[in-house]
Amino acid sequence: YSKGEVLVAQLGYVIGNDVRDDAMVKYYDTWKFKHPNPNDFKRIMEMESGLELDWYFQYFVNSTHYIDYGVKEVIGENGKTTVIMEKIGLMPMPVDLVITKNNGDTHCYNIPLQMMRGNKGKMDEYTEFSVSEDWAWTHPEYSLELPFDISEVASIVIDPMEQMADVDKSNNVVDIPEGVKYYGRP
Repeated sequence: YSKGEVLVAQLGYVIGNDVRDDAMVKYYDTWKFKHPNPNDFKRIMEMESGLELDWYFQYFVNSTHYIDYGVKEVIGENGKTTVIMEKIGLMPMPVDLVITKNNGDTHCYNIPLQMMRGNKGKMDEYTEFSVSEDWAWTHPEYSLELPFDISEVASIVIDPMEQMADVDKSNNVVDIPEGVKYYGRP
């Protein structure tokens, strides 16, 4: 029975917890004392979020694919920083990414999947984020160019709220030591 719980929790990561919670209330109000099927649940989630979720339910319910994302490389060149992330597991997911600079400033990014045809509204109730270009689920790597030098970067974190059911979180956090122009995992 835990898979249903994880499905709903991960759905909050994909569409936003507030949207998921509102959609759950809408689902209950719409289908109480009736006989819904799984498609009815998916349709309510899509209507409330404004996102395409066929991919999510197909992968989560009908496969044994797992979620695993990581920071593969960080490259500093010409006053800019390029973060290369990789999808290691076969389960596609959007990615929340937070860059913390040495001065304490944070820059938050949401990288939606192309097949979502949109992005979630908020990372959490306090954090504003920039929406980056879509990640095509067929591509194992994604590159994000940041408009500041790597010397300004203190850390890079995938899924800072730790909501994604990533099976290996050890590759989700990179601390950049001063003076480093390149970080890469072996």
